[in-house]
Amino acid sequence: MLAAALLAAPAAFAQEEDADSIISAATDAYTSMTLADQARDNEDWAGAISGYRDALGLYRQLAATQPDWEPDTVRFRIAYCAGQIEMIGRETGQNADELVTNSTPVLSADEASPELEASPEVQPQAPEGAPAEGADSQAAQPEQDRAALVAEVEALKQQLEKAVTEGPAVFAMAVPANADDVLPKMHDGLARERSGDYAGARGIYEKILVARPAYAEARKALGRCLVRLGQLDEAIAVFSAVAFADRDDAQARVLLGTAYCMAGKYNSAVEVLTPLVVNDPSNARAQNALGAAWMGLGDTRSARIALEKAVALDSQLGDAHFNLAQVLLVAEPADREKARQHYLNAMALGAEADEELAKALGSP
Repeated sequence: MLAAALLAAPAAFAQEEDADSIISAATDAYTSMTLADQARDNEDWAGAISGYRDALGLYRQLAATQPDWEPDTVRFRIAYCAGQIEMIGRETGQNADELVTNSTPVLSADEASPELEASPEVQPQAPEGAPAEGADSQAAQPEQDRAALVAEVEALKQQLEKAVTEGPAVFAMAVPANADDVLPKMHDGLARERSGDYAGARGIYEKILVARPAYAEARKALGRCLVRLGQLDEAIAVFSAVAFADRDDAQARVLLGTAYCMAGKYNSAVEVLTPLVVNDPSNARAQNALGAAWMGLGDTRSARIALEKAVALDSQLGDAHFNLAQVLLVAEPADREKARQHYLNAMALGAEADEELAKALGSP
């Protein structure tokens, strides 16, 4: 796991306009996607399709209404949801047309989904009382809807494939000799990582991943090195791949949330970490990372709640004490004495000293 300095958010907090509404929408979308993943894993194909389509609509709406909010993440998740629908089609032996048709509810004009509303091929229904355009036109409407959705799914599938192929370049390396010697290589990489040789450790992990591209522990280790080397966008891509491949890998999601925090993408961090602490409120590291994300958004109340849970769950988590000290110092009202004690706890647990924070707290 990353050291205290990597999880601590900056002391200067920035409040983003309409952050709560954006986070709420993004969290709803992420929750729908997570539930769809669970339904898929349980082979509940109808539930999975419904969840992915809900998430797809929510992410498309977010992209349309908040185009500047994490556009790369939103585009990737739009493509991911579409790709999962395609995957379920292959798993169940249905083609794209059958799958979309069977998963498309009959909606009124007021209930039309964002997918249908955004599609130029779909004509709006005539308002109540308006003259009908003929039986042929009405009969053609469902077919137009299906064709538009099929075309959209295919386009999003292509986006997903592009996102995957444009990932980190570690897969382009030649397969090394003695590829079966993975565990000794991992031990070597971890030793280098602990000694601070992050570039050397990165090279070892990359070679392991060429031989074992699905080895999640090596991938997470590579991501940690990328964070230490300041290559945050690459680290986010690595952690995202692990988190998407295994929704039960809580560590990968904590690391992803942490990397988002360090990159200043606090909204994305909250989106990733909130479902994790909802499903597992006893995860101290997730609570700590979520607290750091709320700190970055300037929400000291939410940050304090999460960080106090973190230290209550794991009193040995030095970075949580460090973060809580920062929050208590700037909270309304401030609690300087508690902040000082948490800072001293963090130092005793090996956290890196912060001269400015220590001075503000009157600590040695």
